[in-house]
Amino acid sequence: MKISIIMPMYNASEYILNCIDSIKSQTEKDFELIIVNDGSTDNSVEIVEMHCSEFDLKLIHQANSGASAARNVGLKLAKGEFICFVDSDDVLTPTALSDLYLRIKESDSDLVIGRRGWIIDDVYEPNLELDSKVFSHEITNCNVYEYPVLLNVIAVHSKLYRTQFLIDNELTFKEGISSEDFIFSYQVALLTDKISTFIKNEVYYYRRRSGVSKSITQERLSEYNLKSRFIQMDETYRISQTERGKYLFTRNEVRLNFQHRLVRHIREIVLNDETSINAFDLIKDYVKVNIELINKQCSSEYIKLYRLILDNQIEWVIDYVQLLELKKEINSLKTTKNKLK
Repeated sequence: MKISIIMPMYNASEYILNCIDSIKSQTEKDFELIIVNDGSTDNSVEIVEMHCSEFDLKLIHQANSGASAARNVGLKLAKGEFICFVDSDDVLTPTALSDLYLRIKESDSDLVIGRRGWIIDDVYEPNLELDSKVFSHEITNCNVYEYPVLLNVIAVHSKLYRTQFLIDNELTFKEGISSEDFIFSYQVALLTDKISTFIKNEVYYYRRRSGVSKSITQERLSEYNLKSRFIQMDETYRISQTERGKYLFTRNEVRLNFQHRLVRHIREIVLNDETSINAFDLIKDYVKVNIELINKQCSSEYIKLYRLILDNQIEWVIDYVQLLELKKEINSLKTTKNKLK
């Protein structure tokens, strides 16, 4: 068998049929579909059973344990030569499996990364920023030292993995957290010099939800997601500080963590909101532990931000982080303007 598609599923009734239809439409038919039902309480299972009769389907049930645990179950059951991870609310393009399979076979890679787009309010859009940074030209069998922007594609979807590579390196997902893709992708990057890209067209569309249907990873101030982010930051930094990591990972992980990733959460804080106050306290405790690292490696602007947090100045923090975001936007506009000259 060529490919095992592994799909975690939790209360996905709103979108699962769209995802299944995209799998039905694949031009490559030599695959199995492993769906791990992660304790769904809606009618997701009934939809799967009704619409997946023509697939080589394994439908596994587990108590709600998260996407990481579901993917690990799928990895244990997979029979395909290659692994493709699909989320139950996303969509594969019709030639995705064929394109990725042909590319990984011809390049003899451990991993092929394809282009992905967005689904925003049911509108399909290209990811122009990612296309310009990562997919401006095709690469074959590189590592992240040779091509650092490969780490800009952290999510495990839009990729095809060689199953034996994952088995040989005992690669699984850290369970009990969100942001698990970060740790897994860093571990993969640490262990291979054979990463290739496929750039001809999109292979995957990732759904960005809004309103009440926000996904777990998009609820940035929840205690679960914040603590998951802290684990991700600790683990990716640890990987970057291993002997091989110091050679491969040329980006400043401390700055990435504290000037970008954690700021995504901080900028969601608002006044007079219990969730925000709890999140602020959690962030403050985490910053206390890491302030020495922040002071040594972050820019003065962000050192000031974290000092405000330690001083419990939540109102100042809200205003200041907005100023930092505005400055980023202005600098981005200036860069774009200079490129157009």
